Amino acid sequence: MKKPTLIEILLFWMPLAATWFMMSVEGPYIAAIVARLPDTKINLAAFGVAISLAIFIESPIIMMMTAATTLIKDKLSYLRLRNFNIFLNAIITILMIILVIEPVFYFITKDLMQLPTNLIDITRKSTLLFLPWPAAIGFRRFYQGVLIKYGETRKVAYGTVTRLMGMSITAFSLFFLTSVPGALIGAMALSVGVVIESIVTWIMAHKAIHYYNGIEEDFKEGEEEITYSSIWTFYFPLLLTSLIMMGARPFITFFMARAASPMESLAVLPVVSFFVFMFRSTGMAYQEVVITLLGDKRENQGVIKKFAIYLGTVISVVLLIIAVTPLAGIWFGTVSGLTKELVEFARLPLFIVLAIPALEVLVNYQRGIIVHQRKTRTVTIGSILELSFIILTAVVMIAGFDAVGVVAAAASFLVGRIAVNIYYQIALNKINKTREVAMN
Repeated sequence: MKKPTLIEILLFWMPLAATWFMMSVEGPYIAAIVARLPDTKINLAAFGVAISLAIFIESPIIMMMTAATTLIKDKLSYLRLRNFNIFLNAIITILMIILVIEPVFYFITKDLMQLPTNLIDITRKSTLLFLPWPAAIGFRRFYQGVLIKYGETRKVAYGTVTRLMGMSITAFSLFFLTSVPGALIGAMALSVGVVIESIVTWIMAHKAIHYYNGIEEDFKEGEEEITYSSIWTFYFPLLLTSLIMMGARPFITFFMARAASPMESLAVLPVVSFFVFMFRSTGMAYQEVVITLLGDKRENQGVIKKFAIYLGTVISVVLLIIAVTPLAGIWFGTVSGLTKELVEFARLPLFIVLAIPALEVLVNYQRGIIVHQRKTRTVTIGSILELSFIILTAVVMIAGFDAVGVVAAAASFLVGRIAVNIYYQIALNKINKTREVAMN
């Protein structure tokens, strides 16, 4: 592989970053609509809990884009990974249906999470509207991976544009023409948007699909045929990774319901999370860049690392400027529609998580190399470590220091991310030493 320049990496990364950024915008966008409707606190809290549950059910399929980018190379690998994706989509859809069955949902939200009683019914109605969400995400992620592998990253961004359009039309139609509660508007808008995007992405991927279907299997010496067993061996650690990390939000919601100012914390957390996610999203797009451009022998690692440093520095500076100026108040108050009371609740957690977007770039750079080396179990161990530190920090801050829920949540996410960054670096150092010994 020809060594890419910084400009070439930028051009490859930009459509993926635009895709992630557009997805990150939809959260604050929908939250701003919900905040402008009656019963703001209840609806924001219900929307936040519902989307946390939907994302948790979706989590087993979220790494399908990484799998497609890494594994697809010919007709056999495409067809078997596609079938594997269909199977997983069916499983998570069944799980979503089970979740919204009334006794099951009440057991989870009332008995386990101990949500306020007036929050549970509207949260269940919102979660019902997320029923098509997990399978649509899985369908979309697979074909996005096919497009990235084929080099058509711009089409990935085009698909996300249609998602935002569908979401906007749905949200504004319900906002202006109905009296539907805000939490239900948010759930419906997100579900419609992602279904539209999945269909459009599949249509745009037809050329890439035709290309890979035209490549017959041609194994190199020492290479094995891709089987469902080998796909499972590769994907299962990634599945666990996403399941563990997506599970962090429900865990944190569980703890916040028992902390100081629970309703305010539940209302503010999704707004702060969505805002920070806009900056994290640029780093989340970098994992597929690393996997695709690193080279068979990691010959391009130096320039890829340099780009990661530049990227992390830029987004950190921009977020810091917003946090220390009146721009933060304008975003949370004017744009997001929070009351003055909730704006004040949002300030401290924002300062706590300022470093997370830069750490996101770092973790996706590290994880990209690890996945490229097919060391997916290392990724899972890192995620277990991160979740452990998140839960431990939340317990200590809430039980030991009686911290406000959203403050404890912000600190937990920061501590967890630092822990996994350190672990991945240690793992990379071991991989590099093993590689050097093998080369010598």
